[in-house]
Amino acid sequence: IVKASRSKLDFRTIAIQLVLQVFGYKAIEANHNIVHTASTKHLMGEGLTALTQSTMENFQKLMVFNLSSGEEKRVWQEENLFHYCYNIVFRAGYLALYGSERQRGAGDKEKAEEQDRVHSNQVFYEFRKYDRLFPRLAFSVLPPKDRREAEQLKRLFWSVLSVKKAWQKENISAWISEQDQLLTEHGVPEHMRDRFRFMLLWASQGNTGPTSFWLLLYLLKHPEAMKAVREEVEKVLRENGQEVKAGCPPITISRDMLNQTPLLDSALEETLRLVAAPLLIRAVLEDITLRTSDGTEYTLRKGDRVGLFPYLSVQMNP
Repeated sequence: IVKASRSKLDFRTIAIQLVLQVFGYKAIEANHNIVHTASTKHLMGEGLTALTQSTMENFQKLMVFNLSSGEEKRVWQEENLFHYCYNIVFRAGYLALYGSERQRGAGDKEKAEEQDRVHSNQVFYEFRKYDRLFPRLAFSVLPPKDRREAEQLKRLFWSVLSVKKAWQKENISAWISEQDQLLTEHGVPEHMRDRFRFMLLWASQGNTGPTSFWLLLYLLKHPEAMKAVREEVEKVLRENGQEVKAGCPPITISRDMLNQTPLLDSALEETLRLVAAPLLIRAVLEDITLRTSDGTEYTLRKGDRVGLFPYLSVQMNP
């Protein structure tokens, strides 16, 4: 199914319908090439180095901003593990991609960072509302009340992520800005570019936070794995002159350091095997016969759709 010619089994037809339905974005012919070009440039190599650095700075902004406020002021806060992971990873990613509050003048840094913390938290809560509606919206089975809420949330995100509001931000990711520039060159109107930016938010953040939750949960459930991963991380930190210790400056993880953690990488890959459940759907563009490894043949008719669920067939095969 994956290897069949695109002239016979095609994903783009379905993808175009899906992004229109769930994000309100009407795709153009060049979209695939635009996303591929920008992602190759900015989510790999030197581009990824810059994005990793930006994300790290935003994690610090969100997680360690009140550590200098004195021991007596600190209080423990309890939170659901899934919410905590999704919230903090989403917000760091959102700020790294869509930019932070512009500092208006000298001494304005703390005020701008506080606005980023408040704003990113508000965006996360609205995103979670949409996230919960997303599966049923994608399959067109939302009841009228939920459909109205989904439409309201779409309009909210078109506004929050709009090209106009982007001018008020700084440190916007080149991955976002370059795709917007390429869409502009292809004549895509501004209101459609707003919707495209919403699509990129969901594509980049919809699975990232939940994956961090599952990774942490599985490590907590397997102390021997947690111990091995922690020792690996601490070793890499020591080799880079850093230490996780009270009174020490916040740690900074670089892309080079991430390339020195095969155990952490392996734990993440295994987590994805256990929890990622992709459904690969193709539109059948002409009559086709598929032959399986045991010789069984399936005849698919033009106009049908075929789905492949590798979570069961491949990922769970001992």
